[in-house]
Amino acid sequence: DYYKVLGITKNATSDEIIWASEFIETYNLEKMINIQETVAQKVASCIADVHGGVITKKGYEKSKETRYKNIEMYDSVLHFYHYKRNPIPSEYNKVFKKISVILEKYPEFGSAWSILGNLTIDNYALWFVDDPGLLDQALEYTEKGVHFDPDSLLTRTYLAYVYLISSQLEVCIQQAQFAKSLNPNSPNFIGALGWGIALAGDWEQGIADIELSYTLNLDYPKWYHMAPSLYYLKEHKFEAALNEAMKFDSPKIFWDPLLKAVTFALYGKQKEAKNSLEDLLRLKPDFNQKSLFYINMFVKFDDLRQLIYKGLEKAGLTLLPVVKWVTFYKLSRNCIGKAFHKDYLYCFTNLIFKYSKVVFPLMNDWK
Repeated sequence: DYYKVLGITKNATSDEIIWASEFIETYNLEKMINIQETVAQKVASCIADVHGGVITKKGYEKSKETRYKNIEMYDSVLHFYHYKRNPIPSEYNKVFKKISVILEKYPEFGSAWSILGNLTIDNYALWFVDDPGLLDQALEYTEKGVHFDPDSLLTRTYLAYVYLISSQLEVCIQQAQFAKSLNPNSPNFIGALGWGIALAGDWEQGIADIELSYTLNLDYPKWYHMAPSLYYLKEHKFEAALNEAMKFDSPKIFWDPLLKAVTFALYGKQKEAKNSLEDLLRLKPDFNQKSLFYINMFVKFDDLRQLIYKGLEKAGLTLLPVVKWVTFYKLSRNCIGKAFHKDYLYCFTNLIFKYSKVVFPLMNDWK
């Protein structure tokens, strides 16, 4: 009724066994070809996945000893994948320089152009270099990557990411869906694509893709949990949002303590929320001044932003008046167009009273 396959990967030079695993499946003679393909996919996923695969892990350590020879293109991609597991500024600078050098030598290397675009958008969205021109550069680089390698899952995924950050949400989802069609069982990219699809607004599909990636790759990047945490936050399921935030486990990325501060506060754990807020401000001392910029980069919907600000205030952050004014303006804008409907008129009136203590002092300041 069942069959078992033992997969082994050896180092061809030393004969060292670097990976082995068993696969047990239900036996069906009529579907033997499908069985073979299923096992082959699982083996390939385990040994070659860009985040958790054996070849990537072993290859990165070995590649640090190599010089630019005939494997330098692959070597540069390995270094980039190492950075993506835990994106921090020190690794970013090394990889950016390496990819730039590669492109000088191989200007038609599509994956490298897409990687350069991904690094550029990270520079804007994570390290927050205040230069809107970086968005145009990232789009130019990732479009070059697709031009040179249109059927690559990597180039399509990173183009979708740029569309997300630049708030082209429909195009982001379209590009991500096309990328998924190239390899719907990719252990790495299915999770990253689901993450982008969710943040772009198709929450159910995105979360389903992320959950699938958990089963395909046990060593998935923990920042995937950002999207489910935001989804549950949007649904006012604060305990589930907190559980996802606790799995983020990327303390050098400021979204880790940000999500924990918000979800702890909204779930009623004030002490833990305050501690997480302190962690956030240590990572981003200017967060209070630039919170609109930081949050808007990944959170594209006003109702969700409102909850995040509510959680931050409960955690102990004193929001600047301009932040409250912008939040008030965006919410009221949604009501003004429907103000003659009694429900929206009631909503708009309440908003005016709620924020009058902030708005009118600001008006005095403007005078």
